[in-house]
Amino acid sequence: MKLNQLRYFVDVCKCGSFVVAAKQNFVSQPAIAQSIRDLESEFDIVLFKRNNNKLTLTENGKWLYERAVNLLSIVHNLEQDLHTRSNNCSSVRLGVAPMFGSSYFYKHLNSFRREFPSIRIDIEESGSMEIPRWLEQSFIDVGVCILDGISSKNIAKQKLMDAPLCFCVHKDHPLANRKSIKFADLDGTKICLLRKDSYQNTLILQRCEQAGIQIDVIMHSSQISSISSMLAYSDCGAFLFENATVGNPSLVAIPMDPPISLPIGLIWDVRRTESPQIKQVRRYFGRKFNQ
Repeated sequence: MKLNQLRYFVDVCKCGSFVVAAKQNFVSQPAIAQSIRDLESEFDIVLFKRNNNKLTLTENGKWLYERAVNLLSIVHNLEQDLHTRSNNCSSVRLGVAPMFGSSYFYKHLNSFRREFPSIRIDIEESGSMEIPRWLEQSFIDVGVCILDGISSKNIAKQKLMDAPLCFCVHKDHPLANRKSIKFADLDGTKICLLRKDSYQNTLILQRCEQAGIQIDVIMHSSQISSISSMLAYSDCGAFLFENATVGNPSLVAIPMDPPISLPIGLIWDVRRTESPQIKQVRRYFGRKFNQ
């Protein structure tokens, strides 16, 4: 068993896809699949059930996932300590909610890297409901996500901004000329939502239920670029942050009535001793968003 096999296995678990895990690791999909097969063969176990291209962890897979996450966290912390002792470049693992990342956060990364070239930031994307769990499992050092619903006494929070949620459509969509949108206006409308483990997905479905409407969900995705492409080629809409349409003149962001504004911020585990690098990351982005 090799550490890379465990890293690939954990990434496949998080992504729910060999293809996405391969892209994140900059290797081919067959290489990821072969690594998992080798791991299964070495210990004569089955880690995934594969039904209609959907991956589900077996009991052995669930057992290994929990232990692999813990082991990889220990390895990362050891690497951090070694870097600190040798004064080399050290890394900070950042869990980022993809919609906020692409709309507001990533534009500040290059300036951080120029200012602090000795600190490497490793990005892992996931929904705002998953990121706090990653934090408590020590899979990441800092999270960037929606703060609503986080109540663990182990997690500290620092608000960065309130991000307005809009209903986004193609400029030729029948609703494109509306000044604002109520949920009652969306009954039967085709909608693209973020992944089912996202806070946004849960929030939108709750609001639809409260309004007594049903929407036609035609896509779940964590890739904002994929959702934007779907808006361009289909008569559907999506709930995205206001900045998601910046630079794309074919898309229109329509404010919600009443407005929906989501608190976005940094989270970290108060039980862990923070390295100077982690503290610097928190200070920098806290300052950037509160200038």
